[in-house]
Amino acid sequence: MKNPVMISIMLLFLAACTEVYFTESQPEGKKALKQIPDNFHGFYLDLDGKDTLQINAVSFEISNDEGYISDSIEIKKWKNYYFLNIREDQHGYWNVYLIRFTDNKTLEVSMMDGDDSVAINMLMTVTKVTAEEKSDGKVDYYLIEPSRKELRYMIDKGVFSSKTKYSRID
Repeated sequence: MKNPVMISIMLLFLAACTEVYFTESQPEGKKALKQIPDNFHGFYLDLDGKDTLQINAVSFEISNDEGYISDSIEIKKWKNYYFLNIREDQHGYWNVYLIRFTDNKTLEVSMMDGDDSVAINMLMTVTKVTAEEKSDGKVDYYLIEPSRKELRYMIDKGVFSSKTKYSRID
């Protein structure tokens, strides 16, 4: 990976103000892929026409910032989903993005929005949620450690609700 801080910064366009971190890359116990599957390779443009995404065998580039599959960036497949796991530098926890094709040319990247009180309340009914607070008493981030069954339930119930779509243009 070129610079783990840059990868986190480049993904901020997907990120909420209050993060939801996972203690382990997801789904836990699944092996990380050594390469990004061929069907993802290509050049994409977000539906607003502002950000580009290019995906190759072992790397991806979003608006000129690159990330490489490594021990800090993992991609795992489970069921019909792919999970992009990016280890956050400050605490060592994982940002988890759910990725899937909605059709042959549209890639959807979803994440959990820590500012969505409905999603957080649903999380609290499914798995243990720890709210880490800042010195001013406001929530800094949420930390979760779901089982696979809990993860599947979260996906089915739409907790990965913040979505960005990219259309393949090559």
